[in-house]
Amino acid sequence: MHMTTTAVTSFLWSVVQKLWVFCPVLLPTILAYVALAPVSLKVWIGAQFAPRRNKHRDNTSDLIPSFLYPHQETIVLAVFLIVATLVDIFVKEVPVMKALIMFVILNFPGGYSVSRLPVRNHNLVIGRFKEGAPFFYQMKEEETLVFNTCACIAAFIVCFGAMLYEPHTFLRDLCQVVLYGSFLHLLLLGTAVPMSRVSREERRPKDNLVAGMIGGTICIAVVAGAIFYMGRRDGPFVLSDEDSVLVHANVSWYWSMICFEIIALCYKMDYTFAQESGHVKVPDLKLRQPEGEKSDTSTDRTQQYVVRIPTSFQPSFDKPYFYASLAGLIAAAVFLACFITCLEAMGRTILGYEWVRFYLSAVAAPFVCAFPMALAYRKREFKKVWGYRERWMDIPDLPVRVPFAVSSEEKSTDTESTDSAAGIELCDEESILREEKDKEQVDLV
Repeated sequence: MHMTTTAVTSFLWSVVQKLWVFCPVLLPTILAYVALAPVSLKVWIGAQFAPRRNKHRDNTSDLIPSFLYPHQETIVLAVFLIVATLVDIFVKEVPVMKALIMFVILNFPGGYSVSRLPVRNHNLVIGRFKEGAPFFYQMKEEETLVFNTCACIAAFIVCFGAMLYEPHTFLRDLCQVVLYGSFLHLLLLGTAVPMSRVSREERRPKDNLVAGMIGGTICIAVVAGAIFYMGRRDGPFVLSDEDSVLVHANVSWYWSMICFEIIALCYKMDYTFAQESGHVKVPDLKLRQPEGEKSDTSTDRTQQYVVRIPTSFQPSFDKPYFYASLAGLIAAAVFLACFITCLEAMGRTILGYEWVRFYLSAVAAPFVCAFPMALAYRKREFKKVWGYRERWMDIPDLPVRVPFAVSSEEKSTDTESTDSAAGIELCDEESILREEKDKEQVDLV
């Protein structure tokens, strides 16, 4: 009995050790999903209210296909990462020179990604073309020179510490975790508008779930087979993750996008179900009138309007399917840790398995799909979830006149703060950009 207890304790401790090795990838991934799922919801809500317009203000829609417009930052960052990966693969001589080349390539996208981390509140602006995907961008609620300067310095320190700091210390590991998470955050931010939605009017969970289950099951077989081969009895096969870490990281980033499609879908599905049950009110649409202009609440000039979602818009609702999908991600990490520990208990020597953590998102896809469906079956909502539709192309009937948005002074004295927090604003894009430019000029002064 004592030997059995000792064996179980040893097994569990080994699993915990491997989960600790997975944490540098698992924790940033969970944090990115938690931070970006509400952004995806707001973009989806704003896209329903945003009036359709002919062209973007700078005519870039003539140069870029409409279905790629919301994904520009993601595509540019992906190009930088692919170039850096090719350098990492083919440049083997002179490690110091290689590190400098990698720093030159990734310093700008790395610094930009770190500066875009959601450490401050952002207003969200969403617009729609008459054809193609909606576009959106984030605007800081307030600009301060001190914060911007500190953010730039912190971004440089993180990039330097992650790529050029030689000693394997806690500081370097921390910088690498932050840089990995910042790249993941910016890559996933562009997928708040899913490309799959452009070709049809709606997204159905069953399509994503079936594709995720099939693709993820294949990945589980491949990853499990690779781990099994590495631990063969005639001597361990060690795969060095130092020489090809970017290759593994790229696989992790792009598979994280696939998992995020499902997780964000579950988040918006929770919101829709809460709205249908009456626990969440339909957002109020208000007009934000530019200062100095004649009061006009008509929405005849729909070509110039975009939707602005302020930081106060924070709907509170139950998220069972969202949490179930995140639980699937954690369950995948536990599964891999147990699998490796079982192989070690069978006498196989597993060395260099740290690269496995970059394939957590690939292995997690079936778990992320299966957990919400299991919850739906348990709650007797399987048909409801299976038949859910996420519609993107609906054109709402805007009212002829909409009420004015409450000013900041009036908001502070408004007793019904919960109702005002549920509002979104219809405003002229040029006036928003002028206000942003004025903030920057005041900040510089």
